[in-house]
Amino acid sequence: MKSDKKPILTIGMIVKNEIRCIERCLKSLQPLREAVPSELIVADTGSDDGTREVVERYADEVFDFEWVNDFSAARNSVVDRANGEWFFTVDADEWLDEDCSDLVGLFTDPVKRKKFNVGSVTQRNYDTDNLADGSYGDLIAVRIFKLLPGVRYEGAIHELPCHPPHETAECYAMRDAILHHDGYVYGIAMGKGKQGRNMELLREKLNKNPKDLFTLQQCIESSTTPAEQLKYVRKALEGIEEKWEIWELCGPGIFAHAVRVAQGHSLPEFWDWAKRAEELFPDSILFRSDVNHAAFLVAQSEEKHAEAIRRGEAYLQAAADYRAKRFDQIELFRAVPYSLSEHKEREARVQMAHLYYLEKDYPAALEMARTLESSKLDDQNLLSLFFTFLNLYTHSELDLTDAFEAFWTQLSAPVPDQKRANRRIGLVTRNAMRAFSQKFQENETKEGLFRHAYTLFLPLKTRCGLGIAAALVKTKSVQEMDRLLEQVSEWENFPPHALAYALENGAAFPVPGKPLPLDLLDAVATRLAQIEDDFLQELCVHIAVPDDLGDLNWARALLLAAVQSCEWKNPSRDLLLARRFAELERTYLSRCYTPEMLEGEGLLLLPPLHRFGACLVRAFDALDRGDRVEYVRLIREGLILCESIKPMAEFLHDQAEAMNAEPPAELLVLAEQVKKLLASYPADSPVIETIKASPEYKQVAYLIEETPAVNPKYPLS
Repeated sequence: MKSDKKPILTIGMIVKNEIRCIERCLKSLQPLREAVPSELIVADTGSDDGTREVVERYADEVFDFEWVNDFSAARNSVVDRANGEWFFTVDADEWLDEDCSDLVGLFTDPVKRKKFNVGSVTQRNYDTDNLADGSYGDLIAVRIFKLLPGVRYEGAIHELPCHPPHETAECYAMRDAILHHDGYVYGIAMGKGKQGRNMELLREKLNKNPKDLFTLQQCIESSTTPAEQLKYVRKALEGIEEKWEIWELCGPGIFAHAVRVAQGHSLPEFWDWAKRAEELFPDSILFRSDVNHAAFLVAQSEEKHAEAIRRGEAYLQAAADYRAKRFDQIELFRAVPYSLSEHKEREARVQMAHLYYLEKDYPAALEMARTLESSKLDDQNLLSLFFTFLNLYTHSELDLTDAFEAFWTQLSAPVPDQKRANRRIGLVTRNAMRAFSQKFQENETKEGLFRHAYTLFLPLKTRCGLGIAAALVKTKSVQEMDRLLEQVSEWENFPPHALAYALENGAAFPVPGKPLPLDLLDAVATRLAQIEDDFLQELCVHIAVPDDLGDLNWARALLLAAVQSCEWKNPSRDLLLARRFAELERTYLSRCYTPEMLEGEGLLLLPPLHRFGACLVRAFDALDRGDRVEYVRLIREGLILCESIKPMAEFLHDQAEAMNAEPPAELLVLAEQVKKLLASYPADSPVIETIKASPEYKQVAYLIEETPAVNPKYPLS
C-alpha cells in the first residue's frame, strides 16, 4: 500500500490480539488518509487471534516487536520507521471521529505546519457500551508531533513524546478532533491482565521516585484493589500538603480522584477533602466539575438540600464553561474530568429540578425541568423528571401547560427510532395510571393539593390515551364519554380506572362499530381486574348475558378475568359471581361449540377455563335439582380439566353445604330488617344505593334478591 509520494503524516500503532476492534479503528482512519498523504506503520507484539491478518489489509508496513514491558520502546520502534513530517499515534480500541477537518487543517495549512510542532486531540473515554447516552470522560491527549531530530517517547507506561532541551514545544490543541475510546468498557472482562501489567510498571517507577506525584496519580487510576487505591490516594494527598514537585499541576486531578474514592466507600474524610480542594484549587475545572459533582451527590444522600443545590449549581456552571472552553485547558493534559459527560450533566439537571421542588423553589424547579430533553433520558431519569412535573402541578399553581406539552413532544419523538419512543411512552403511561384512581384522587383532596394529578394530561386530550382518559374522568356526560372512547386507538396505554369510570356510568364498550379482537378484550379485562376493591367482581355480579356476539365476547372476557382474579373470600357475592359465570358459559359455549364438544372427550378440545365452565353449568343444574352429590362430582371433574381454577373449585366445594341449608336465624332477622329499611324509601332514592353498598346488605343480599339486579346503566344489559 506504500505510495511513491513522500507522506506528510505517519500514523503509528502497536497492537496485540485486538480482533474485537482493530478493523473499526483502521476503517475510521481512511478519511484522514485520503485527505492527507500518509502511511500506516504497525508494530505487532505477538497477536495470534487474526489481528495481524486484518492489519495487513490496511497498513503500509507491519513488523514484529518483542514486548519488553516498555511502551516507549514499542512506540519508538515505530517512530524509527516513520517517513512522514508528522507522527500520529492511535490505539486499536480507539476510532477517529467522522469529522477530522481539524486534523486535516493542521497537516495541510502551511501557517499551522510552520507554527506548531505538537498537536493534541480529545480522547473520549466511554464507560458504557451504550455510546448514545453520552456517558464518557474527555482527556486532552498529546498524540501528534513533528518528526524532528531527537524527539522520542519516554516513560515505560503512560508514555509521552519528549523534545530535546533546545526545542520548544508549541502545541495545537484540537478539542473537536475526537478519538473515541471504549477500552474501559471492556476492561473488566478483557483487561485485568493489562491492568496488572500496568501496575507492575508503575510500582517500579514509583520505587525509583516515591515523591513523583504524577506517577502516584497514575497508580490511583490503575490500582487493582480498593485498599491499594486508597493507599495511593492518602500518599498523594500527603504530597500535596507537603508541596512536592508539580503539586499544583497534579493537585486538582488527585483531589478529584480522592473525593470519588471517598464517595464510593463512604469515607469520613469526604467533606474534609472536598473543602480542602476548594481552598487550594477553587478555579480548577477538575475541582469545579468532579469535586463539586461528588459533593452534590453526597449532600443529596445526606439530605443536605441547600448544600446539594449550591454544589449542583457550581457543577452545572463548570459544565457550561467546559463546553465553551472557558478554562485552562492545560489541566486536561494530566487528568480526565469524569463528571463532564452529557449523561452525568443530564442526570444532575434532573436531580436539581427535584431538589428545587423539595425546597419549594417551584419556579426554579420548572426552569430546570425545561432545560431537559426527555427523549435523551434513561428510564430512571425520565421517570424522575415526570414525577417532578406531577409534583409541581399538584403542589403549586404554576402554569405547566407549555413545559409539559414540550416534555410529551420530546418523549414521543422517534429518537433514535419509533420503537424507543413507544417504550418511553409506555413507561410514563404505566406510572401515570394510578393518578386516575378514585382513591388516589380522594387522598389528593385530603392532602389539600391544588389540583388532581390526572388533570395535568388534559392539554394532551387529542394526542394520547392519558389525555383522553383525563377528559373522560373530568366529564359527567355519557355522550361525551362515548365520543372520547371512540378516539382511543391503543387500549394498552389507556388507564383502566378511566375505563372503569366510563363503564360504571353507562358508556358503551366495546365502542359500537369498532369491534376488538378477543385477545385485546382479554387484555383490557385483565387490567380492569387489577383495580382495587374487587371492582371487576362487583361489576360482573350485575352483568346480564347479552345476545349480541360482540357484547357476548366482552362479557366473556370480563367474567373470565373476574373469576381468575377473585380471592373467593366473600361468600354471598362470590356465589353470585359463580352463577353469573355459569350463565355466561351456558350461552357462550352453545353459541361457539357443537353439542358433541361439550360432553365427554370433546371437552378436552376446549380451552381449560371453558372445560371448567361446561362442568359448572351442569353442576349448578344438578344443585338446582337438589342433587348435591352430582354437584360436587362435577366441580371435582371440572378441577381435573382445569387445575388453574383450584381456588374457585375449592370455594364452591366448601359452600356446597351452605347452598341448600337453611340460613342461620340471625341472618334471616337481619334480612327482614334490611327489607323493611329498603321499603321505607322511594325506589329512586339515593339512600337505597347507600344501603346496598353496606356490609350488612351484602351479607344478606342473596336472601333478599333471588337474582342479583342487573345494572340498568350497563350496556350489556
